[in-house]
Amino acid sequence: MERMQIALRPYSACVTQWLTESIEKFIAENPTTEISTIGLHFVYAANAPHVSLSLDTTESSDSFVVNSPDWHGEDERGKFGDNPPDYYFAEFSDFVFNDFPDLFGPEPPPTLLNITTSDNETHQYKPFEDKDAELNGIYFPFIISILKDFQGYSVMKRAKVFRVGLRAYNSDLIEFWVTDQ
Repeated sequence: MERMQIALRPYSACVTQWLTESIEKFIAENPTTEISTIGLHFVYAANAPHVSLSLDTTESSDSFVVNSPDWHGEDERGKFGDNPPDYYFAEFSDFVFNDFPDLFGPEPPPTLLNITTSDNETHQYKPFEDKDAELNGIYFPFIISILKDFQGYSVMKRAKVFRVGLRAYNSDLIEFWVTDQ
């Protein structure tokens, strides 16, 4: 297979449903836990990109900031842990973009992926030539737009300062914001 087309738009509803179900599951398992940050971690693996949902508490975040002074985020409300794999409830749930080809499977992988984002822009990605940063740059804005549009945060017990964000693995792509949603 030389070329493959991947459309991200159909994933919008799937990721939103996954977030909703994951938050509902978290609340059922941790009904009294107050969350300060929801962070997704985008990881590209050889067989499929995926995002992991992690949730943090104020106490855990504050401890991380104190113990890792060079590795944290900061905004107008203060310093916070911005690395979801370090959160108290790290990798609580995963979502896999399952139509991505297995680059190391038994079938010959494509040499070119045409990835169409939700704004109908098509990006070319060459799995064995391009770096992970190129793939991160395609998926990152797509996932951010879902997080910003998501309306399901209000069902959680949240800290006074509540942040949501995304970090791409092995990348400078990090975005967190305070939300009242």
